[in-house]
Amino acid sequence: MECTIRQYKEDDLKEVMASWENANELAHPFLTKEFVDKAQELHGDLEVEVFEANAIGQRFYSNYGFKSLSEKIHEDTGSKMLRLKFTANK
Repeated sequence: MECTIRQYKEDDLKEVMASWENANELAHPFLTKEFVDKAQELHGDLEVEVFEANAIGQRFYSNYGFKSLSEKIHEDTGSKMLRLKFTANK
C-alpha cells in the first residue's frame, strides 16, 4: 500500500474523524455501560469531558443520561470539548 503525506485539508475531516473514532474504539474497549454503572455506584454523580467531534462518545453518554454542563476549547488541539454530568438518583 502506498502512502502519501500531505498538508491537511478541511475536506479530510470526515475521513480523519472516522479513523480517529475507529482507533478510539479499539483503544478504549472498557467504555461500557457496566463500567459507568460501577463508577456511578462508587462515586454517585459523574462528570466527563468528551470532544464535540466524538459522536460515538457523545451518543454513549447521552444514552446513559449525561447532560451538557459546559464547553471549552482543548488547548493542545483547538477542538471544542464538552463537559457532561450524570446526576445519580438519590
